[in-house]
Amino acid sequence: MSISLPSSYVLPTGGGQYVNVSAQPMSVTGGTQSNTNEFAVGLAQPVISSVTISQGGTFPVESGILCVNAVGWNEGWSAPACIQFQTTSGNQTITVTLAGPVQGAKGYIMYTGEGRCFGPGKGCIGQITTAGTSYTQSTDPGCCSQIPTNNYPTDGSSWISGNGVGGPQLTTYNGQYDDTIEPGGLTANQTLTEPNASGTIALAGSSGISAGSISISGATIGIYKFLAPYSSAPDCVVSPSGTSTAPASLTYDVSSSPKVVTVTLASPGTANFNFVCYPPTN
Repeated sequence: MSISLPSSYVLPTGGGQYVNVSAQPMSVTGGTQSNTNEFAVGLAQPVISSVTISQGGTFPVESGILCVNAVGWNEGWSAPACIQFQTTSGNQTITVTLAGPVQGAKGYIMYTGEGRCFGPGKGCIGQITTAGTSYTQSTDPGCCSQIPTNNYPTDGSSWISGNGVGGPQLTTYNGQYDDTIEPGGLTANQTLTEPNASGTIALAGSSGISAGSISISGATIGIYKFLAPYSSAPDCVVSPSGTSTAPASLTYDVSSSPKVVTVTLASPGTANFNFVCYPPTN
């Protein structure tokens, strides 16, 4: 990656590590990595606290090197942490423990560097998905050819790119207090779509704002059930979506209860609706 500064810019003196740019244009040009045009905070190297060999298992009997890389959200790898290991007949179960999590890592890839695999391939053990815990391998992992999509710490725990801003959390500041947005207990990738509406986002639960879509196909009624019921019927705004196959003159009725919002067509048909429901004001 290269950073272009105006010709009038004067680099700081004194051997400092940081370049401060104030009120001057700057462009970022990507290199050969897939996460081009990106400022990133690199992933730190994991720390292996212990490797334990125990009885049982069918992991190959061998002496070798075991390595762990942190894997970032753009699939890049950190620099590896490696350690020697030795399995013997009857003692073919390996337990690896990390000293702690790497900030911004999505997971970890472990592999052995012994000679059963060639080229970019390594003896794959698998991925740890929970940082700071032990991972036990008691079978032969075989060979695989996983290589980093982005080389070493170019995959950041936090980044700014042409695709947006990413990181473990987003913080805004009003001059006195800060407000932090961070993911909850996610178990899969999720997408939050903002409604085509202005207003204040309320707290989750029965006092929250609900937004989404309702699809009706060959029927007269479409229903959306709220994730959490309101104390009384919320105020809902519903409109046909741009992908609706229904004509603009579509006749429909909207009603809501503490648990659901309902769209009723005047006659059976096919239509798509967007809705936003606000907590009751009385």
